[in-house]
Amino acid sequence: MNTILFFLGALIPIIIYIKIWNANQIILARRVSSFIFTKSASQEIKQSKRKSIIRKRVNDTEGLSKLVDSAEFGDLLAVALTAGQNPRASIDTISEFLPTDFKDGISKAIRENAFGKPLMIALIEMSDEKELKVLKPLIKQMETAISRGTPLAEVSRKFAEDQRLKFKNLLMKQAAAKEISMLIPVVFVVLPSVLAVAMYPALTVLQKLG
Repeated sequence: MNTILFFLGALIPIIIYIKIWNANQIILARRVSSFIFTKSASQEIKQSKRKSIIRKRVNDTEGLSKLVDSAEFGDLLAVALTAGQNPRASIDTISEFLPTDFKDGISKAIRENAFGKPLMIALIEMSDEKELKVLKPLIKQMETAISRGTPLAEVSRKFAEDQRLKFKNLLMKQAAAKEISMLIPVVFVVLPSVLAVAMYPALTVLQKLG
């Protein structure tokens, strides 16, 4: 009887110790997995942020390029219309001087017009494409001008001015966002160099006097 009680008295603490050890192992495993998950998640977040920043820079650059191209389109169209050409001939003529994206879309619209589709409908469908969405305001303004009898050359010239203004505003916005990053080389590189050059003659004189 005493042996059994002794055995049970020794067994119970061992069982309790094993349960506590298992519980601690489970908690430790959870902490490790949580740490690994959090670390990997933070790395993924950093990578996604980095990719979004790069994508934004690319989109901003493409946006500036599209604004310049659309402004050039408006100017060339205004010149062609002022020279007396009709809208179809004007657009077809200036397409040779435009980037490939614009040229392909315009050529497609001209072909569809040649096969019987109304010019403005073909141009509106053309402006729905991703590469040519920047021309959509001009096409809408041309459609309104034709219905009202407004000179298309003036509409096209005004569109070019608006695109240049948008280009200027976007460029200023990007420049303002980079002002802080531009201060770093000024504060830590340019100013110390200027101070070193300015103080060198005085230090030389002090060394001679000393």
